[in-house]
Amino acid sequence: MSDRTALVRAAERLGQFVAAGLLDFPEADAAIMRRAAELTTDAETLAQYESTLAAAISRAATDHELAIAKRIRGSIAPLIACRACTAAILAQARHSNNRAGRLNAIPDAEVADLVKSELTAAVARLKAQRRA
Repeated sequence: MSDRTALVRAAERLGQFVAAGLLDFPEADAAIMRRAAELTTDAETLAQYESTLAAAISRAATDHELAIAKRIRGSIAPLIACRACTAAILAQARHSNNRAGRLNAIPDAEVADLVKSELTAAVARLKAQRRA
């Protein structure tokens, strides 16, 4: 495995930590760039690594967050459809978020925001159906 491939894989893994709220993006970027600097001293190569690795962290974080959000949405959709109370929907969302371990979970505040967004969208759909 080449150094570049190993660095990209490490950056993608760090992106998962960023998505889970365990690391900030600047921390992850600094850590991977420190490792890149250990592997090469060529300034041009480091400049190429910088943009490639930052993009890999960002892309992995976004993909990871979207996968978690999809899992949460899927778990609360039946509760929203049967008009369960907000507390029950939020409890189910938190359970779904935490069931796969800390690395596969988003921060609790983001779960609450996701539930709020889903409920707002559901209310908008109901109002649209009533108008039609």
